[in-house]
Amino acid sequence: MTYHDGSKKRIKLTKDMCSEYNLQQEGKQSVKISYEGYELRKEINVKAFQFSPTPTGDFTLEAGESKTIALNIPEVLKNKEVAKININNTDNTVASFRKTDQKLIIEAKHAGKTQIKATHLYSHKSYIWNVVLNSSILKVNNLEENINIPLDQSLGFEVRCNHDVSYYANSSQLFVHTNVHHAQVSSNKAGMYELVAQDNQTKDRVFYQIHVDNDIVLKNDTEVLNRMHLEATQLEKMKQTQGIFKIYVAHDYSPIDLDNFLFDNTGTHLGDFYKEDMLLRVKALRRIYHPEYREYIITLDPGYWNWNTRIAYEKKLTDVYNSLDLNGLTDEQKVRKIHDYVCLHADYDNASYYRNQAGKIIDYSIDNYSSYDILFDPVDPYTGSTKVVCTGFTGLFYRLAQKAGLEVL
Repeated sequence: MTYHDGSKKRIKLTKDMCSEYNLQQEGKQSVKISYEGYELRKEINVKAFQFSPTPTGDFTLEAGESKTIALNIPEVLKNKEVAKININNTDNTVASFRKTDQKLIIEAKHAGKTQIKATHLYSHKSYIWNVVLNSSILKVNNLEENINIPLDQSLGFEVRCNHDVSYYANSSQLFVHTNVHHAQVSSNKAGMYELVAQDNQTKDRVFYQIHVDNDIVLKNDTEVLNRMHLEATQLEKMKQTQGIFKIYVAHDYSPIDLDNFLFDNTGTHLGDFYKEDMLLRVKALRRIYHPEYREYIITLDPGYWNWNTRIAYEKKLTDVYNSLDLNGLTDEQKVRKIHDYVCLHADYDNASYYRNQAGKIIDYSIDNYSSYDILFDPVDPYTGSTKVVCTGFTGLFYRLAQKAGLEVL
């Protein structure tokens, strides 16, 4: 303040010196300032407090972590009614919060989800944070929903955790040997089991559904070959599972390797076209790697000979074989009787032959290349037989001779 004599005095402006203003009304106003009988006017601009915390947006925490949110309340409004903030938490078991004058601190407790809502009571403006709390314990291996273990094997489990871990099984038949965050699991009894790994501090858990299988690990190519043969010939089972089955093996195999192990119902390799056109192929192969063995989930593609066709073929072939009544006959008599049946019921299909010679792609809907055609195609009313090329003759002879116990090359 400057007096008439030119002297000056610094005066602290107080609230009771100011009048004729309204802080509840936004915009420009003229404030009257009075002191020792003197007055002056000062233009002010009244702005509302804009609640604007940072950061905004959803976030993820690990159990035990915390997140600080700045409320950005001006110091002048500290503890003022106009700056009051209310905090709401939808799940206090997942996360808790602490509020200071300037900060909101969110502390993660357990795995789950919660929603934190901060509301400025004066303006009713709200901010929401959707918070995901990850488990404090995570699987390192064996991430599949269901884990298969063959009866003659154990399997290692490992979790990641910053605290001590305990493993629990729902049955004493599941043997669990632990070492810090690791567990080695086995059983001498097939069945379904549950294994739980728990963070001893946060009590967060991970669960494993374990199927101990009666299957064993196949050690060599011969064992794999025999198993592939067995699975591929269980036609009703293949129909029900849509050609899916699993095997445990000691070595790595590619789809081509497993294709080479596929046999038809007679034991004939399905790649040998001239003995029978019943090609199977490995359509899909999923490998689950374990240190001591591999688990293969295999899907077979039955091709043109779908599972229903194969089942019908095998039934009809058995009916034909039984009708031959070969019991008690010599090998030579069996050969003659099978030969006569094939010759009586099949004539050579020149049309299919000439189509092939002309370079046409085989079309099983019109071409007759398989013994299936002899058993299922309509019979010519004049000859009493069906038409087929040489592979159909040899295929039917081969299948019947195999059923009769004859050695066929």
